[in-house]
Amino acid sequence: MTREAGKLTQAGRLFVIFMGPSLGGLAPLGLAVDQPALAAHFGGGVEGTLQAGTVFSAPSLAIIVGAPLGGYLAERVGYRLTLLIALLVYSIAGPAGLLVDGYVPLFASRLVLGLAAGAVMAVYLALAAAYFDGAARSKVIGFAVATSTVVGMLALALGGELVELGGWRAPFAMYLIGAVTLVAAWATIHGPFQAQVRAVKAPGAAGSLNLIARLWPIYLALILISIGTFMPSAGGPFLLKANGIERPGAQGLLLSVGSASAFFTAAGYGFLRKWFSDWALFILIAGAMGVGLAAAAPQHAWAALFAAFMVVGIGTGFKAPVAASILMAQAPPQVRAAAAGLNFSCIFLGQFLGPFVMRLLSPFGIQGTFLITGGTLIVTAGAIAVAGIGKEKASIGITIGSEAL
Repeated sequence: MTREAGKLTQAGRLFVIFMGPSLGGLAPLGLAVDQPALAAHFGGGVEGTLQAGTVFSAPSLAIIVGAPLGGYLAERVGYRLTLLIALLVYSIAGPAGLLVDGYVPLFASRLVLGLAAGAVMAVYLALAAAYFDGAARSKVIGFAVATSTVVGMLALALGGELVELGGWRAPFAMYLIGAVTLVAAWATIHGPFQAQVRAVKAPGAAGSLNLIARLWPIYLALILISIGTFMPSAGGPFLLKANGIERPGAQGLLLSVGSASAFFTAAGYGFLRKWFSDWALFILIAGAMGVGLAAAAPQHAWAALFAAFMVVGIGTGFKAPVAASILMAQAPPQVRAAAAGLNFSCIFLGQFLGPFVMRLLSPFGIQGTFLITGGTLIVTAGAIAVAGIGKEKASIGITIGSEAL
């Protein structure tokens, strides 16, 4: 971290960085428990349920666009300005449901919220790379992801209480945390940040798009892993029911173990980097998730299912910090924000594709779906190992000049 910064400034910067993935996750998750109340507000029935579901999921779709757009703007107009604008929009669009009414206004505000959330997530990762190096960066990214896990659990718990207290509008108040983050960012986030090209490029040197395109194997692996992340939450209840565990409370308890192990692996990521490279952990992510999903498919015993979903959670917890660290290490400084934006696009694209993958594999049954998905991730782990996807590459030959605000 910048040595000149005082302790209060350092704390503020850490708060902003830690809130980056939390605000992104909260964008869709804040209304998870609010869906039945929203459906009733929209008239109930199939139509009301559909409208509530699309209002809930709209930010996830918008983040796919907002993250790379935010990264692009950050490289053009600066990290600070992009972050402040994104947080301002988040602070307006997020709590909009406290005032606006009707399906179209709510849906539109949720799309805008997703765009802003994607931009915040892209810039937070670039800020982590700008303010921290090496092991310190790994720890900060790991703690940021762990914080988002805690915020997600709190949002689910608080959301239900708010619905009971104030009806369908009340959960929108949770998005006011964006305004708190905006104040902290305005006070503590200052340049200089990224190094930019000042001298003439070396003959044959690649442009920005080409530099990012060279990272495509990492992005492809991340999409496949994100599809695997989707399986326990979306397909887990159906698998458990098919395997003889029908009580919803029991299903929730078994599936929650993955979130618990994900929290600890994300929080411990920065410390494990002393002994394992990001490349080795990238292999572990795909392998652990693949083994866990495949192992869960035929199991009927509680202990076996508990262990399988815990193994999946190990991979889930490492996914975001490991992929982020790999991209921040391999992307040249002048395209880091754009690379970070595409990182989150791939994560949310994988979640978006998850239902379609389940539909495609439905002829094989839910057990077959878990087996095929798990097997695909095991093959992905092998491909990462053999092809060296995520290994540190030699730096790309571009002359870097002075620091830019």
